Amino acid sequence: MKLTDYPSPSVTADCVVFGITFESGGEERTVGVGESVFIPRGVTHSYRNVGDTDVAMLTIFSPAGMEGWFRETFVPVPNF
Repeated sequence: MKLTDYPSPSVTADCVVFGITFESGGEERTVGVGESVFIPRGVTHSYRNVGDTDVAMLTIFSPAGMEGWFRETFVPVPNF
């Protein structure tokens, strides 16, 4: 996934299953089950699945407001 190019709020992402690698502020960090990563407001970031199975991730944005960007940017998929 390419680095984000929107004015982002602060992000906290919790890895629920397997591993995700985050790139933020020029650093990479892989998080696993039960771990989380905090990305400060305005820091360009990206993430990728480093495993060979699907990944679930809970993301918390602060302050709220990113839901509009997701509605405009992505196509909804059925729940899995």
